[in-house]
Amino acid sequence: MLRDRLNKKREYIAILELELFNTRADLAEWGKLYNERIAPLEERLRSLRRTLYEALESQRGTEEGPAEPDPFSLPEDEAEETADPFAYRDRANGKNGKNGKDEKNGKSLSPKLEEELRRLFRELAKRFHPDLTSDAQEKTYREQIMTRVNQAYSARDLETLRKLAEQPDRPVEPKKDRAEEAKALRKELKRLDTVIGDLKSTIRVLEESPIMQMKMEARVQRRDGRDLLTEMVASLKEQIDDLQEHLTVLGIDSNLDPNVDESVKAG
Repeated sequence: MLRDRLNKKREYIAILELELFNTRADLAEWGKLYNERIAPLEERLRSLRRTLYEALESQRGTEEGPAEPDPFSLPEDEAEETADPFAYRDRANGKNGKNGKDEKNGKSLSPKLEEELRRLFRELAKRFHPDLTSDAQEKTYREQIMTRVNQAYSARDLETLRKLAEQPDRPVEPKKDRAEEAKALRKELKRLDTVIGDLKSTIRVLEESPIMQMKMEARVQRRDGRDLLTEMVASLKEQIDDLQEHLTVLGIDSNLDPNVDESVKAG
């Protein structure tokens, strides 16, 4: 019974690991789109607001009496909150890693063998994941196997993966009496409960993050025939055009703004 419970928990951990991987992949994909389409416009908007704010402050210093209130002269943080209907997105974490495919320098395989390669890798990763045990000897054994699995997968070495699949799940140990084995199994069950709790917590934090909420909102809007990123781009460009027009009235060429990186201007 204890072994059966242990196997079920290990299978559940594998499912949670896959869910965590997919969630992170979704965030990376959305973050890449966000950084490509939205981030340059946000940087441009912030730079124009700084330029306008500094220009208005400079004018106030040379005029007598207080200047007329100007809706564009709010401090940057306040102006962003009031002018940008998508201000909630600024809380999203913009640090996303590269979303490119891993480069494989190994041999090429037919589609059928490539599918077998991926299937074997997933199965071996589930069987030999080092975090699925607390025993030091077994963890070392699993780490050694996983190192060979990763090397074989990178080299597209299907034959080596097939041989690794024949390895036992754990090193051969002297048999324990039933009382010792039951005690060890209960200890491992308790540890796996902690692992499951940590995985669930991590997934929940990612799902509740602002950038994931934005992705979910985009999915809902897509069902109604709308595109969230396109609407955000249009809103930002409208604000940028308003600020550039205001700067032109003041005799300031916004394209010469030293605070704006040339790559942002080009975008």
